[in-house]
Amino acid sequence: MIVTKRIRDGRSVGIDEAPMETLRTSPVGRMVLEDRRVYVTTKAVADWCRDNKIPPSLMRKELDRSGLLLLVDGLPSRMLRVGAGSTVPSSLTRCYELNFDMLYGSGIGLHVVKNQTPKEAVHEAS
Repeated sequence: MIVTKRIRDGRSVGIDEAPMETLRTSPVGRMVLEDRRVYVTTKAVADWCRDNKIPPSLMRKELDRSGLLLLVDGLPSRMLRVGAGSTVPSSLTRCYELNFDMLYGSGIGLHVVKNQTPKEAVHEAS
């Protein structure tokens, strides 16, 4: 996922923003912190659904029902360059826009969960 402070289009003047983390694969979406937007490619959602044996249409309905999916002009997805205004090259791809505030709350800070080593997990289970 590309994480930047702002999203700009081709009309913006200035230097493209480098993502906060270097990507080692194709981007699956974009999180824009100051503009409070989250985009996820429909391909990434479909791939996740395939790996978890869930129909993509059911996932989209659940995202819509829970209020996470933001409709754009009455449609659940739109064409977007997830790398627009950043140093990450990208082409036009269909994306879902998700509700930033529902995902991350009113503050930008993310919740940190400590990873357990296998030994700690076994100790807690007993």
